[in-house]
Amino acid sequence: MLILVRLALGSLVLCNSAFALIRCRKCEYDFETDTESCGEDCSGTLCFYSEYYYVQPERLFTRKGCISGTAPSMGCRSNQDGQVLCLCDTTYCNRDEHVLKSTQPTPLNLQVCKRELNNGLEKPSRWVNPCAGNFCVFKRTRYALENGTKIYAQAKDCTTSSDFDLFQSQLPFLFYPNTCAKLEYGGQPDETLCYGTMADDREAVFPAENLVECHADFLSRHLPYIPVMKLCRGQYCVISASPQGDVYRGCMTLDQTKNEAQNIVPGYYQSYNGVEQWVCATSSCNYDLQKMEESWPEEMAQYKNISKLRISGLFEELNTGSSSTTSWLCAVSLLIAGLLLLIY
Repeated sequence: MLILVRLALGSLVLCNSAFALIRCRKCEYDFETDTESCGEDCSGTLCFYSEYYYVQPERLFTRKGCISGTAPSMGCRSNQDGQVLCLCDTTYCNRDEHVLKSTQPTPLNLQVCKRELNNGLEKPSRWVNPCAGNFCVFKRTRYALENGTKIYAQAKDCTTSSDFDLFQSQLPFLFYPNTCAKLEYGGQPDETLCYGTMADDREAVFPAENLVECHADFLSRHLPYIPVMKLCRGQYCVISASPQGDVYRGCMTLDQTKNEAQNIVPGYYQSYNGVEQWVCATSSCNYDLQKMEESWPEEMAQYKNISKLRISGLFEELNTGSSSTTSWLCAVSLLIAGLLLLIY
């Protein structure tokens, strides 16, 4: 009986990424004219309306748009800083914010979180005041010193004013609350993030079998690209893109056992902050968007070519750079081998 229940839950989770798309209004607030400026409508599984209060200068910044993913509930919620996010799931349901806000936003639960900042070199502070937030955030990152020594930095804190009971807002990859994630991507070979009620990753159980090989690198429209061949292994291969033009490829391995209602599975996701994410689970499936979408099941066809970011052309530069690096490494290896033969 327990097995049947788990299979049923698994089927529900798999369907999360295959919900029918709806159309939504997409609008930004124009600070110069103090009016709402709307562009081309968008498609997603949910429509949203958000309000962000700025203190200096005192202003209310509103946005409307699309989300692709699952939420624990519809309606409006407010986070620990008083910011508001309203969600609805019918076509153009975010057209009139007054209808959405006909009832008071529901405050998200608060919890006390330990705060800590340890750079791995110096002894951390003996005492840091705790914080109160809707979720606790834990982050451990590996980095290398100039002498090649690898150490870990660790931080604990509360969620920010951009976080709600949906995706965590930190780049580069999206996942749901009450999840721990092991990440590897361009510029970061080993990072662990937890977002939810847990204080750290000590109780996290990450999948260790059936991991797949993925491409891992980073490209920004605003920075020169340095081609470095990099592969990683994880539960999922991921492509993530920000509205600013930053594109990440990498691996993501998740402990999602504490949130069975919201799970990341192969498919397309978009957050309210504009970050878009493509997830797949076969080797090298994040080579480019075409290969990513070809790996999806047939029911995901409606999500193909959904993005308006126009990042497809970037992958030619990424993959050409990686191929050039591979050729260069092969040439160096052959040269070294030849020198060794001459020496011996």
